[in-house]
Amino acid sequence: MVVGSTGRGIVLAAGLALLASTASARQPPAPGPATVIAPPAPPTPVVPAPPSRPLTAADAAAIVAAVHAAPEFGAPVDLDAAAEASAHGNAAAQAELVKAAVTLAQEEHGRLADPTDVDANWALRGRYDPAADFAAARADGRIPEWAEALPRKSERYQALLAAEQRYEAMLARGGWRALPAGLTLPRGAKGPEVQALRTRLAAEGYGDAGGGPTFDRGLAAEVAEFQVRHSLKPSGNLDSATTTALNVPAATRLWTLAANLERERWLPDQLPPDRIEANIGAQEVVLFEDDKPALEMRSIVGEPTKPTPLFVSHVSSIEFNPAWHVPADIAKAELLPKGHGYLSSHGFAVIDGQLVQHAGPHSSLGRVKFEMPNPFSVYLHDTPGRSLFAVDSRGRSHGCVRLEKPNDLAVALLADQGWTLDKVNDTIGAGDTRWVRPKSTVPVYLVYRTADAPDDGPAIFRPDLYGWDSKLAQALIAAAR
Repeated sequence: MVVGSTGRGIVLAAGLALLASTASARQPPAPGPATVIAPPAPPTPVVPAPPSRPLTAADAAAIVAAVHAAPEFGAPVDLDAAAEASAHGNAAAQAELVKAAVTLAQEEHGRLADPTDVDANWALRGRYDPAADFAAARADGRIPEWAEALPRKSERYQALLAAEQRYEAMLARGGWRALPAGLTLPRGAKGPEVQALRTRLAAEGYGDAGGGPTFDRGLAAEVAEFQVRHSLKPSGNLDSATTTALNVPAATRLWTLAANLERERWLPDQLPPDRIEANIGAQEVVLFEDDKPALEMRSIVGEPTKPTPLFVSHVSSIEFNPAWHVPADIAKAELLPKGHGYLSSHGFAVIDGQLVQHAGPHSSLGRVKFEMPNPFSVYLHDTPGRSLFAVDSRGRSHGCVRLEKPNDLAVALLADQGWTLDKVNDTIGAGDTRWVRPKSTVPVYLVYRTADAPDDGPAIFRPDLYGWDSKLAQALIAAAR
């Protein structure tokens, strides 16, 4: 079997559309044939020199099986023939197999060797050396096990991959034509603009284009579904915000999916069944127990100029009635100018040269803080500003993650130590600062997901709060040069 060298057939226009303009401003061309080329190839990894011991037949078979199990990545050689030649001691064939294995390892861990080289906030994984990883597996005689573990199997990854392939096909068919900028249409409207709306929705899999020029109930349902999948209020009417989302080019949507797939590769293929996921892109936090959502809540994340970083940690302790030791830059820029009266009335004091806000009803940390070891001094915490959870766009913090349901999360993490909601409330009500260390180590993943594919229909797209999709796409293109 020859594995196709085109891999994921990304259309060249996809990269150009994303890099040349913002999604909302770009007007796509009229539908027409597109030239499909190979995606930017990753930089060729440094392949270890062949050691004296050749690959075994089991090694070769495992490498071929792994590449076949990851068809989104291609090898421009006939690996089955290489495996057969390798069994007869062909050194060139063995070199091809080694190169395929190392390249696949790099792909499955992410095309960027170290994401923090592009942005220090992208700290989900450190530098990965696929050649060294392969060499270690070879030295230990465990290439079959190593290769079998390479292809990603998680449902989220496979669903995103399938969505990427659907959007590649849409783009190859010409994508979709933009609607007039700022177009609004109420239910009951008639005319060619209604038909244009139907055609646009159908191009992405929302209904079909044959319903006629009247904005009827069926079209309203399709518009509402589009709005739900794009974090818009599902009115069913075409408003200007919906038109703006509809006019994002198919090329840009494809690169959004590609960026999300790359970030998934920075994570383990299978996450621990008990974990906390703080999805910065969706501005929500989910506690998983036995790999199922047990507690879901909205969150407030870092504002665009102070983004919440991506990293993996764990809840090391829970602090009730925490004091806030204000970072010097925040104190100088935002709080000290407000004067002594404000600071005194909100519980602030200067202690050993640092501005500190004591625990209490005005505390910016609220009543509960979840400590997580990390180099960014970021943590999860309560907040007295509860009204912000009703706002759709919640990029309002200095980088930490504020929780809608902190007391419920504390109960869930301390349940095996006899804690109940009454005990949490009583501890808070006592007013004293208290630290409790959970017996169970629950990992926390801070991730950035701006796209999801919950079914085989159109993908879910969220606003790119930090512009990281575009930045990552540019980094992937640059890395391939």
